[in-house]
Amino acid sequence: MQEVLRLKLSIVCVYNNQEILNDYLLKSVQMQKDVEYELLLVDNTKNKYESAAKALNVAGDQATGDYIIFVHQDIMFTSLNSLKSIESYLTSENKIFGVAGRKDSQGVITNITHRQDHRLAGSIQITKPVEVQTLANV
Repeated sequence: MQEVLRLKLSIVCVYNNQEILNDYLLKSVQMQKDVEYELLLVDNTKNKYESAAKALNVAGDQATGDYIIFVHQDIMFTSLNSLKSIESYLTSENKIFGVAGRKDSQGVITNITHRQDHRLAGSIQITKPVEVQTLANV
């Protein structure tokens, strides 16, 4: 029987609104099942950091997980197994994994949903992971 590789995920979030953080990210992370994670929260309610990128990098440097997941305060993991699914994807041959939107001539391509009704944030939904051209460290 093949041994299952277990990872520790670091979830990093810069927030400027405690209520939104509590209602979305924290509520959904607390419900996650069968995955080891650490949560690194950077309070930017008093604008200590001049940009979210700088704050994310500060927290990223403190992360001890095998992989770092950078998220916004209003992200909600909509499945009880969202982090487990991410862990499974990362234990395959993949080394970097991310979600975001991209605009092209046909519209915004993304699987990110928002608002209470989980409306798709773009006009074009992708159905599987796709390779991207760049990943930036700011």
